This record gives sequence, C-alpha cells and structure tokens, in this order.
Amino acid sequence: MRETMKHHTSTLLGLALLLPASLTAQPGFSAPPSNTRMVRLDNGLHLLMIRLPGVPLVGLSAQVEVGSNMESEATSGCCHMLEHLLFNGTTSMSQEELYAAVDRMGGYNNAHTTNWYTNYMMLVPPESLGEGMEIQSSMLYRSTLPAEKFEKERGIVLEEIAQGRDRESVYDRMQAEWHDFLLEGSAQELPTLGTPATLGRLTRDEVLGFYQSWYRPNLTMLTVMGPIEFDDCLAKVEASYGQAAPGPRPDVIPRPAVLPLGQHRVRRLPVEQARLMLAWPAPALGEEGVLASTALTALLDPDGPALLSVGLFMQGLPPLPGLEISCSNEPGAAHFSVAANLPEGFTAEELEHGLVAALRSLASLEIPASKLEEWRLSQRTAEALLMEKPHYFGMSHAAEIVHTGFDGVLDLQARLKAIRPEDLAQLAGRCFAPAPAALLILPEGPSVGAVSAGNDALRVLTQPSGLTLIADSTGESDIFALQLMIMHRSAWEGPQRAGAIDLLHRLWADSPKARELARLGAQLKFHDAEYIPYDDHYTSPAWSFVRMEVLADEAATACELLVELMRDTPLEMDAFQDLRQAALRRAASKDGSASERARQLLDHALLGDSPSALPPEGDSQSLSLIKLSDLETLRSVILDPGNLVFSTRGPVGAGQLDSLFQSLLPPQAEATAALEALQAINQGLQRNPERTGFVPLSAKAPLTAADSTLRSQLGSAQSAIRMGSVFSHRPEDAAALRVLFSIISDRMAFDLRETRGWAYSLGAWASSRKGVAQAGATIGTRPENREEALRAMNEYLHNVKLKNLSEDEVTRTVSSLIGRERMRRMSSINQAWYRALDVISGDQDRTAKEDTELLAVRPEDVLRVARETLPTLHWITVIVE
Repeated sequence: MRETMKHHTSTLLGLALLLPASLTAQPGFSAPPSNTRMVRLDNGLHLLMIRLPGVPLVGLSAQVEVGSNMESEATSGCCHMLEHLLFNGTTSMSQEELYAAVDRMGGYNNAHTTNWYTNYMMLVPPESLGEGMEIQSSMLYRSTLPAEKFEKERGIVLEEIAQGRDRESVYDRMQAEWHDFLLEGSAQELPTLGTPATLGRLTRDEVLGFYQSWYRPNLTMLTVMGPIEFDDCLAKVEASYGQAAPGPRPDVIPRPAVLPLGQHRVRRLPVEQARLMLAWPAPALGEEGVLASTALTALLDPDGPALLSVGLFMQGLPPLPGLEISCSNEPGAAHFSVAANLPEGFTAEELEHGLVAALRSLASLEIPASKLEEWRLSQRTAEALLMEKPHYFGMSHAAEIVHTGFDGVLDLQARLKAIRPEDLAQLAGRCFAPAPAALLILPEGPSVGAVSAGNDALRVLTQPSGLTLIADSTGESDIFALQLMIMHRSAWEGPQRAGAIDLLHRLWADSPKARELARLGAQLKFHDAEYIPYDDHYTSPAWSFVRMEVLADEAATACELLVELMRDTPLEMDAFQDLRQAALRRAASKDGSASERARQLLDHALLGDSPSALPPEGDSQSLSLIKLSDLETLRSVILDPGNLVFSTRGPVGAGQLDSLFQSLLPPQAEATAALEALQAINQGLQRNPERTGFVPLSAKAPLTAADSTLRSQLGSAQSAIRMGSVFSHRPEDAAALRVLFSIISDRMAFDLRETRGWAYSLGAWASSRKGVAQAGATIGTRPENREEALRAMNEYLHNVKLKNLSEDEVTRTVSSLIGRERMRRMSSINQAWYRALDVISGDQDRTAKEDTELLAVRPEDVLRVARETLPTLHWITVIVE
C-alpha cells in the first residue's frame, strides 16, 4: 500500500523552481494564479489551496520535512518504518477504524518516503473534506504507534525489501553501484528502506522519539487541491491541522555528498556491453540555475535536438549506443549524469575524453531558441496534465515545495519564460569544466548473444472503413486525450510470435515522428514502463494500445502525425535487433522473478489454448523466432481500420474528428499478401463472414474443472503463491461477486500483512463478463512463511460463512471500490480508456452501471453469493519457491 522513493531527479514534471535574478530576463513582480491562496497558520503549518471546480475529488498532499537523510547508521530505515506505523491507529481511531473511515467515504490514503521528506496523500470526495483532513492530521500529529503493531510492520518492511530484491535487474545493480560511488560517506548513501540488519535492531522507542521530534505542523507543507472554497477549506484546516502544537526543528545537518571528481572506479556485472558512467556537479534546488539545468538535460536527450551530435562527431565518436543523460538536483548530491555503452573499437579512455570534450563545447554552442521554446511547450503540457490529478500535483512537486516553498511552484510560467539560450550555454561551461567522476562497468565474461450514454457530448461512430470512433467532446480541460485500442493482439500474433506487436510499438516509440510529436508537447505511451512497478494494467493479450495527450490546439496535427508514425515508420534491422535483445533481457529478468514466474505459469495452467494465456511482451522462445518481416506483415494487418478503436476526450467536436479520421484512415483493400504471410506464422485464422480477409480465431478460457497444484523451484529471496479459477455465475451477481472478493482480499491483507507481517503485497480479486468470472489471489512472502501463508489463503478462499459480515463493512467496501474507480477516471486519457473498454465490451454504459450495481449490493447478497460460489470453485495453485 505504501510506496518508497529514494531519489529526486529533475524530470519534465519537477520544474517549478526558484531562479535568482542572474537567470531572469528582467526584475519584476509575478502574481500567483487567481485560483490559489497561500496561508501560514499560527502553529507554523504552510498551506497552499488550489481551486479546481472541474475535478471530482479533493487532493490532500502533506510533506513532513524528514526523510532518510536525517537518520544515522543506527536508525537507518526509521523514517520509512514510521511512515508505515502511522497507518496503525491514532488517539481517536484504531487502524481498523481508520481504514474503514477512508473506505466508507470512497477515499484513497497513501504515503511514500524519500531522502528529504515523507509525503502523505489523500483523495476524498468534496463532501467528506473535513473528515479526510481530520484523518490525515490525526495520523500526522496524534498517531499512537501501537506497540502490538510494531513487529507486524517490521515484517511488512522486510517483505518489501525482499520483493525489491526479487525484482532487481542488472540495470538496477548498475544504478546501485553508481549511487554508492557518488554518495559514499554521505547521508544519501543510507537506503530509505533500511536493511534487514538495521530494521532488526530498531526499537519502538527509537521510532517514537523520531516521531515526536519531527512530526510538527511547523515542519509540514500542505497542499489542498480540488473543488474547494477558500474560506471553508481554511476553516477545516484550522480545525484539524491547526490544533497541533509546533516544536523546535531538530538539530540535524545531513552529511552532504562530495562528488569524487577526477576519480575512476571499475566494477564487473553480468552485462552484455561495457558501460561508462560520468558525473559532474549540478545546481541543487534553491541554487542558481536549477531550471536551466532541467532544460539543458532535456535538450541534450539523445532522442531530442541533436545538440550533442556535432560535438561527438568532432571528437571522432560515432552515435553512442545506450546514451542516457540525466540531472539530479537533490540538495547535497546534485549532479549531471551521462552514461553510454562502449562503441566497438573504442577504449573507455577514448570515450571519456570524447564525451568530456563534446560536453564542454556546449559552452560555445548557439542553442536554437526554437528548441528551447519546444521544451517550454512540453512543460506547459505537463503542468496542464497535473491539473487533472490533484493527488499527483503535490507529490510531483514535493521536492520543490520542501526546498523552495510554494512560490516557485506557482510562478512556473514566468520563470520558464525567463530562461534564455545563453543561460544554458553558460551553465554547461561552468558545470562540465571539472574532471568528472567516472565508473566503468565491465561484463563478467563473454558477451551474451541472442537467445534462440448519459453524456450528450458523447458519440460512438462506426466509419465506412470499419473504424470505431468514440468522441467525448468536452471543454472541461485544455487537454485532448486519445486512447487507441488495436484489437486482437495475441490472436493475430499466434503462439509462435508472441511479443511481435510489442516490438512494433517500441519501434514506433523510438521513431522520428514520435520525436516530432514530442516537440508539439505531446505525451505518448506505446507500451507500459517496465521500470515502474505495477505499470502493467493497460497491457493485455486482447489489444495493444497507444495513448496520446496533447494541448487541444495541437490535436489535429498530432493525430495526423500519429497515424503517419504507425503507418509509415521505417522498420530498420539494426533498431529491430536492438529492441529484440532488450526484450530478451526483460524476458530473462522475468524468468528470474518469483512473482513473474508464478504469473506466467498460472496463466498457462488456467487459460489453456486461449490467446489470453500468451504473454503480450513475449517470452524467450517466441522472441527468438520473430523476424523483421513478421513486424511488416503484422503492421499491414492490424492497422486495417476495422481493427482499430479510437477513443478521444477533449474540446474537439465529434464531427471534426469524424472527418479527420475518415481522411486519415479510409477503407483499404484486402492485404492479401500480408494475410497469406500471416497464415504461415499463425494458423489460428478464420475467414471473416462479414468482410473480406481473415479475423483471428479466439479460444475461450476453459472453466476450471479440478483443483491442482504446480510447484516450481527458483531459489529466489521471496516465494510467490498465485491461485486462480475460471467459473460460471449468474450475470446479475457480478457486483456482489466483486464485493465478496474485495472483502476477502481486505480481510486476508489485514490478517496476513497487518497482523502477522508475512507480506508486503498480497490480495484477491474477481472480474466477470457475461456470466463467466475469473478469480485469483496472490502473495509474496519469505520462504519461511510460505506454507503457513498458503494454508491461510486457502482458508480465506473457502470461508463461506464470512464471520461478522456487517452492513458497514459492505458499505465501506463498495465506497472504496467506487472511490478507486473515480480516482482512475480523473484524467481525460483514463476517461477515454474507460469509454473504449465499455464499447469493446458491447455495453456503452457499463462503467456507469457498475457503480449503480455496486451501490445496490447488501450483506445478504454477499453471503448468498459466498454460499453458492465458494464451495463450488476449483483452484489452480502455483507456488514458486
């Protein structure tokens, strides 16, 4: 439930920074936006209120100015442990009451710990704002840190550490070596989670002392954002947060990092290519040039303007494989980082010399003003998107708020305009002048080769070409959001070429047209990000996707470029081979993860011959068989307009969009040659009875007919257990079934996680469509807890009686389910996503009806469905040890 972040790195969202006069065009006053108000309470709490009438929920984001940098070797992990404990009860409510209250209002409550601060975020309906504030302020200033909960939370954090190690990739290990080298001897080198050894020694008294010293209102920055009225909001803040007593700031000065400039270190890891990593000093938050450093980093991006290419060419270097440029502005450890794989025929010394010279040449380079303006446009787009997500705004700007205050965040537009091209050149001349810190990663051995309806503005149109267009024309936001669903992903690929369409999407993501779209300020997503945990909910065997968000003024141009990108991007052998190698590495990494191994084994055991069992990103066997010609064949077939569903939301009329897409994607003749080539790699095709050509032959997942258990030996740091069942039920019971498994999940999590401390992540769920449901449960736990955890899971999944089921538990479960769905539907792009899912399901009002059906569920419905369903279920259990 609670996440952890270690570093603050300057990204496209972290931009609202204070600039000194030397980096502004001219002195002057800049008024804050009219929909904002800043207040400092009598007890020292700093408050920012942002009024957004068009969003459905209010976001509360509180940063307490304490993080792992304020710890010592003896108390390492204390701050993160404290973050967990604050969810365990306050002077006014127990943990059970706290969770129930948030669920009952349909809210969301979470937190994460960083080096410099701990962030607490809530989403609440406007009518529950006072109650939400009371809960969050009570957690912050009146938590009891129950002694009986301490060991349980210690176990949960240990599980979190084990889960992180289970998912650790070679790239993660490289970054860890880099982090240790740059931050050695500083407060930043301490892991935010702590270690099993430091957590084992930590006492409740130490954590309680930490809490009493740091959790004070005068050390808190609070942002309230959503459909609020200022006076009413301020009164509620004063009645809750305003009652806490201030206190002195603890006398702790974190040890800063001293970059090892001029030093060289070599490490060996299981990588395929040698990699050189270089670091130089960069401005820290609150210092001169921070915003300029963010702009410079973006303009040096290898996929962006070719600012570095001339310098590299002048040094005799080819285009550098794997080139990455980033900047961290974290106080005490701010640095530019440049990394690249060693090109064939070059030594590490030659690569370092060439990179240093090329970067220093930027000081005399005339940076085009047009490129800087494109970057500014991307920041405007990013900020406009954040205004749709009040729970992300405070989190995304938390580092800037803590280190520079609210003013820098609110003055973004003026400070963006103040940056000049010459500022970037001056910054490059100053920062890249010293000798860098250098880390060389060498392979452990020889390189590894390839592995063998209620909305009047909503219209759903079917064009003559067969293309489906869902147009939700609304003026509530400046963003035009487009969600494209390319249907039948795994069915088109067939079992022998699983992952081919994912490779095609990755080629699109790295194309010149994608960079042209980025210059329009468009935010694009062609595949889920493997480096972000849990960012896999859009990926499905049933479809592939493209997501685009852009300012509405650029919508028509962006749509034209997007269609050109998908249809005309050259598929080149070198790029294909690089991406396939990267996909093979990802597949190998998943094979080494207990949780991923368990997922794959259960899918195959549960879904049989259905295309739904195929991994959308492929596996080692299928990826090794894919050829570039397969991608050409698949592209010509899947981009038939009849295979596409475009769902849009934003201030663009349905008629305009209808005309635009009819011109961009007119009816096309049958791709006979492509279909014949496709038949050679996929036998699962059938003649289309309604149109010419073929359609994929889909097989339904079989009902689970018997219990079975599958064990797999992996020897990882954490065991994974996954259970699944496919079964039939009465369609009218779908909502009650979903509530039943949500209650099972909550009870199981509270027992196995919150009481026994056996897991960091676990849960149970059920989803259904047209009378067929799939249910599942999962847990990741240390090997010593595995068998007991398995027995406990079985007990919960067969608990027909559901002891002590009350109307309140059902009500808060329903409110929690609806609240989470509302949270997911806040942004325009996600609303377009849900519209597409509704249309694909054959029920345009499905999402709205689900809320109504959930609200109608009563305890007796849940108990009846439990009695009728649970005893009849057969479970396939997969255990990866």
